[in-house]
Amino acid sequence: MASTDGLKRRGTFPSGRGKYFLTPINRPANLLVVHVRRGCVKLSALEEFPVVNTIAVKPGDRSSHHKLVIGLAGGIASGKSTVADFLRELGAAIIDSDRMVHEELSRPDVVETLLSWWGKGICCEDGRINKAGLAGIIFADHGQRQRLEEFLYPRLEARRRDMMTQMDADESVSAIVINSPLLFEVGLDCECDQVIFVDCDRESRLRRVIETRGWTEEELDKREKLQKSLEEKRQRADYVVDNNSGIDAVRSCVQDLFHQLLSKNKPTA
Repeated sequence: MASTDGLKRRGTFPSGRGKYFLTPINRPANLLVVHVRRGCVKLSALEEFPVVNTIAVKPGDRSSHHKLVIGLAGGIASGKSTVADFLRELGAAIIDSDRMVHEELSRPDVVETLLSWWGKGICCEDGRINKAGLAGIIFADHGQRQRLEEFLYPRLEARRRDMMTQMDADESVSAIVINSPLLFEVGLDCECDQVIFVDCDRESRLRRVIETRGWTEEELDKREKLQKSLEEKRQRADYVVDNNSGIDAVRSCVQDLFHQLLSKNKPTA
């Protein structure tokens, strides 16, 4: 992410998604386009615009997507998918980043690229990508992880845009939910109107990854160190769902919160 050092802000942050212009101090007449969500800043592109005496701030631009967009954040195995399932029951459409990654890794051109990078050992006998072997490479070497991310992320972004456009046009969809383990890390929170942090104690999360993924405690710690801290995610979220109680209590909490968010998102006359 680019730095905002030497930039002078004009105006105040708009609410909701949109664009916000910053002007370089003592720099040529350029404007830096910034995507914002409740004070979150994501610098995206340097664009040429003539600078006049007053720089206008564009309020939140809701023209591209009219429906409520909710982001789900939380620790590994915190129950984000469970919350997503409850939201789906309530009429939301889900964009599952983990599932999208798995689908990309099944595409022949992606398999071919990874084979050219890491050899036949990256594949199982049936020709599919060996997920455990891939994890062993990218979680042991930052450079290789970055290499994979730079290859996959543009593809995932293009698919996500298409999905959001289709979901926004679907009258049966009441809201769009982005379920991503790296919501803040890759800037997806800036695509969201509201972010929900799914809170769950470490003991429960550790038990889940041991039972369902075969991880050790060391593996959980190693992977969580590659993400933003749980406290930072919690602080940057707009709402917290406590997933330390029974499933019925979580479902009830999600239902109440979802109806509240839909009510807030209704356009005003």
